[in-house]
Amino acid sequence: MRFPFILFCLSFCFTLTASAELPPFDTNIAQKNISKQTPYRGWDHLVARLVTSGVAHHDVRKIYQNPQMPAYSSVSFSIVPKESKSLYSNFTRSSNIKLANSFLNSHQKIFDEVEKKYPVNRYVITSIMLVETQTGRFTGDSKVIYRLSRLAGIADPSNLVLNYHRLKARDKKVSYIEVKDRGDKLEEMFLPEISALIEIANRNKYNVFEIKGSSAGAFGLPQFLPSSYLKFGLDGNSDGVISLFDPNDAIWSVANFLSHFNWNNSLSYGDKSKVIYNYNRSKAYVDTVLEIERLLSTQSRS
Repeated sequence: MRFPFILFCLSFCFTLTASAELPPFDTNIAQKNISKQTPYRGWDHLVARLVTSGVAHHDVRKIYQNPQMPAYSSVSFSIVPKESKSLYSNFTRSSNIKLANSFLNSHQKIFDEVEKKYPVNRYVITSIMLVETQTGRFTGDSKVIYRLSRLAGIADPSNLVLNYHRLKARDKKVSYIEVKDRGDKLEEMFLPEISALIEIANRNKYNVFEIKGSSAGAFGLPQFLPSSYLKFGLDGNSDGVISLFDPNDAIWSVANFLSHFNWNNSLSYGDKSKVIYNYNRSKAYVDTVLEIERLLSTQSRS
């Protein structure tokens, strides 16, 4: 899920108020967790937070002491404007609408069954998958565990110091307290996604490093984050495994998600927008999804 996001998770809007200053920049402190010399190769802050939150020590060691896990490096976050609708303009082009219609036709029987159970139409489901991955063409090739770890570890003290001085150089009004508050909120948001991904890997006997997805840590045709997989994922084809890379499971799972947030085909545009906003907190994204839904629905009646 682009949850925002995608990347809503890096589109941070700070309210710039009175400044709170740090001591002079200490390069040694700022670089300490970028070192590969620690047992966890710089992931020490995140490891400590995961263990404190209840993640088993052996799961943590298997991941953060594994050579497949890249060493820690700093993560920049910045003050950015809201997403522009132009970011999504290509999705309403005829070539993409044709791709969406092909997906609809290929999975007509699945949609028939889904619509019997949920008051969620096939066009909005397909619209989401078109915007997220072009109906499965581009699901991402990043290691999800690594991408989520970067976001969950963004409040590492050394990372906050680096970002504070970088942002302060651009805007003298930026305070360290504001930077730290944002980092803490992001850590709180993404830390549970690590434990959720570990649960998915353990439950399905996956190698956690083989779960691939976007740079924001979402995966599958609908780009769910791990917590959404656990909460909304369904085994549509009844093969005993919930795979969001399988169109059947993905379609059922998106329908389940939208139904949970009270989607109904008879809702007003405003109420539909509120539902889609739970999928991605971006007005540009919401408007694009609903416009594609309208186009697909209109074409089906013509």
